[in-house]
Amino acid sequence: MFFDANKRNALPFLCSGLFWIVSLMNNWALYTQNTLIDLITKPLLIPLLILYYIYHKKRDSAYFLIQFISWIGSLFFIRETPLTTIIGIICFWAAILLYTYVIIQ
Repeated sequence: MFFDANKRNALPFLCSGLFWIVSLMNNWALYTQNTLIDLITKPLLIPLLILYYIYHKKRDSAYFLIQFISWIGSLFFIRETPLTTIIGIICFWAAILLYTYVIIQ
């Protein structure tokens, strides 16, 4: 039982650490224009945040929905065609509106 409690407390820390490592790799890939690493790391960022929120003590289902919509938007931005860019922008605007709604409440 003691082992499970420590394991449960370590998972948010692990998810947070993985998020920061992947985000630094993504920023480095963007800076050096390494498209392969960018294509690998970009889809991993938001799922790592979702895992962090799943294992965090304070959970809010609105944040899961917002993160999911943001993730879909970032996947559409990978393709870089006019249609997918417009859909990605719409997804991010929806996420911003939902963030605003959550903050106002």
